[in-house]
Amino acid sequence: MIAWQDTVKTALLGTKRAEMPTQADEQPLGQFLAQLPMEEEAATLLAAAGTTALHRQTGWQPRQAAPPAPAPSPPDMPVCPPVVARQIEQMLLGPQTSLLPEMLDALAQTGHRLPDHLLPNLLEKGNKMGRIRPSILQVIGNRGRWLAQQNPSWQYASPEIDHWIGLLKAWETAVPPKRQALLRQIRTTHPERGRQILEHTWKSHNGMVRHQIIKILDINLSQADEPFLEAALDDRNHLVRRAAADLLAKLPEARLSQRMEQHVDGILSWAGWPSKITVRLPKQILPAMLRDGVPDIKEEDRVKLRSRLLTQIINRVPLAHWQAQWQKTPQEIVKAAKRSAWPRTLMSAFSTAAIRQKNSAWAEALIVVNEFNSFTGRLVPILTPSQCLALMQKAAKQSRQLKRPHPLHIFLQHWQQALSVPMGEFWLELFAEHLRKEKKQAPDPTVNNLFRRFGQKCAPELADTAVAKLTNISGLSSTWQKTVNHLCQTLQLRRDLLAEINKLGSTQDQPPEGFWR
Repeated sequence: MIAWQDTVKTALLGTKRAEMPTQADEQPLGQFLAQLPMEEEAATLLAAAGTTALHRQTGWQPRQAAPPAPAPSPPDMPVCPPVVARQIEQMLLGPQTSLLPEMLDALAQTGHRLPDHLLPNLLEKGNKMGRIRPSILQVIGNRGRWLAQQNPSWQYASPEIDHWIGLLKAWETAVPPKRQALLRQIRTTHPERGRQILEHTWKSHNGMVRHQIIKILDINLSQADEPFLEAALDDRNHLVRRAAADLLAKLPEARLSQRMEQHVDGILSWAGWPSKITVRLPKQILPAMLRDGVPDIKEEDRVKLRSRLLTQIINRVPLAHWQAQWQKTPQEIVKAAKRSAWPRTLMSAFSTAAIRQKNSAWAEALIVVNEFNSFTGRLVPILTPSQCLALMQKAAKQSRQLKRPHPLHIFLQHWQQALSVPMGEFWLELFAEHLRKEKKQAPDPTVNNLFRRFGQKCAPELADTAVAKLTNISGLSSTWQKTVNHLCQTLQLRRDLLAEINKLGSTQDQPPEGFWR
């Protein structure tokens, strides 16, 4: 019979450079191949190869897979009404995907799940968008978790990861990006279990991977993470050490914060009238300071990089330390810093410290003293809603412009929480005023984006108010009309769907029993 290896060899070298394989054989296959015409050697070789390949597969049996576990019956959670399911399906498949977490969380509060036909698309969405996984897990029920068990791409929702062995298996078989998404999910739903899986597998990762995954501990960071992060300060990779120090700086009660209070002794002083802060840089960077994240700057470069050095020292100190040491309010300290010889450096350091420590009082002081400039935009997310509204109203007295870099643009661009009714009414007035002034002009792309984001964050009960204030302005350009319609339709969609969901009532306040074992 024709040898398969000879056929492959002839095909690779070509019929002009290699002999045609022998076809004489008493077996049926050989007898069939011997009848092939030899006038066209290339065609004969292809026919022989195809016939031989088909013969080699004769009698082949596929691998036998174990049958899946039976689907749970009856379902553990009631299915939501069709009207709710249809709206969520449109969000799932259409352009309103960004609204999914809000709706899924609201549905979860009622103790209902999505119908079976939506589960595959929903699980696949979670495979691609790790940030919405915690919301998905609440509304798929046991039926969805059983379905996730059948597809490796959906293992993030499999009941196997509820147990340590299953979670460890999923972790070890996942590629690095999937592993990071899994850790974000676990840290969101069960922070301690997330840290435990990281501790258990820590030494198996290279330095770059350790640097990426340790930063995920920022999700639900707490004092319970301090021992692990403290140990990471001695990691052999300098990026890991720096990331661990940055995380510990967010914990005012951590040992690093206490050590930083000692490291800064004598560096900043309160002096003069009007009051200002004087700076005296350390003459040497001690090993203990290096371990706590202060950069290792060579002595000859210290003059050139002293601003960076000062920033890295100050931004790791608990802000309460300065208030206690000088007996001053945050606003008094920020004003004194602005009068120092290092105003930009100190502002940057105090801002980073305020963000890390989520200190809204310091954030407000830094925004006000710096007169609402773009430098302080990153502080907006840590303000309380009442602080943010008061500061927006104050900024509006100076300028009601919505274009960049005006203060109002900065506020709405950086605010990440939902907008309360008072905040929503404030912005609708500004939007209406802006439309009347700019109705003939093409929308500025950044302002247009503010309108769209507003529809996703504004209190949905203001949907009718938005329609009344924004759609009755005559003479709007077609582009502005499209933007306004999108804003109003988004608010109406959110209002109507949340109203339907709220009708279901709350029947479940806790996650299903046994969700974490």
